[in-house]
Amino acid sequence: MLFAKKTFIALLFIIMLDYLLQHVIPRSFGNSPEHQWESNLIMAEAYQLKSNYENVIVGTSLANRINADLLDDNWYKLTLGGQSIYDGLAIIKENEYKPKRVFVEVNYINRDSDNAFFAALNNPVKESLNDLIPIFYSRNKPLGPIREILQYQILQPLFGLFYSAHKSETFSKAELRNELINSSIENLSQGIDPADLEEYFGRLEKELDAMSTYAEIVLFEMPIHETLCNQEQPKQIRVGIEEKFAYFRIIPIPDCSGYQTTDAVHLTQESANNYTEYFKTLSQE
Repeated sequence: MLFAKKTFIALLFIIMLDYLLQHVIPRSFGNSPEHQWESNLIMAEAYQLKSNYENVIVGTSLANRINADLLDDNWYKLTLGGQSIYDGLAIIKENEYKPKRVFVEVNYINRDSDNAFFAALNNPVKESLNDLIPIFYSRNKPLGPIREILQYQILQPLFGLFYSAHKSETFSKAELRNELINSSIENLSQGIDPADLEEYFGRLEKELDAMSTYAEIVLFEMPIHETLCNQEQPKQIRVGIEEKFAYFRIIPIPDCSGYQTTDAVHLTQESANNYTEYFKTLSQE
């Protein structure tokens, strides 16, 4: 009897919390991920729920800077930060509905897929709970809304003046930016081993050739800081893509000197908007 009572109370609490998240608490609270992994789950789950998009962009956090607000409703971004394009391609492949066009970012084709992420996304128990009670979707986890209410509605207004008065910076933004650029140069100047690169191209070719049976494939490269654009690693990938995938449409990378970044590889908002307009124009040709 006691167990049944506790079970009933727990279910009642879940239903009440689900109602609050769906109808009372502002949607912005429920959509704030706690970390990158959860942000990617939210993005992937949303695509699975409504996957009848004609155009899907697959990429990493670089392509995530593309401004979806400048595209129409037939576009969706599967741009998973910290992960690989193969994760996004796998999500499309597993879905019953197939898009007409898939735009694939190729900056980091040498990044391996995350099997743990895909297993978490397609956990059968989690999927059943999602269908039964929407609160179990990653975007509706109660910790996000609670943390945001605490942080933005209580702590920041209360202590904002105190934090502003005592805030100190140990280094300037310019110094940090230069440090990030130098670090990226060090990483990207080291070319990919030719044997490994061939293996990556082979995997990409297999994935894209299979997908091209039901969707048009368009490849593109995101612009990064101009000092990085022609480092050894980006050049290796760019040349290989042009040689091995010429039978697909390729949106050429624009002149990187015309774009600004926040951390050497991710575009600023203004540059992201400019690239989105460039991307949108060439995607329609």
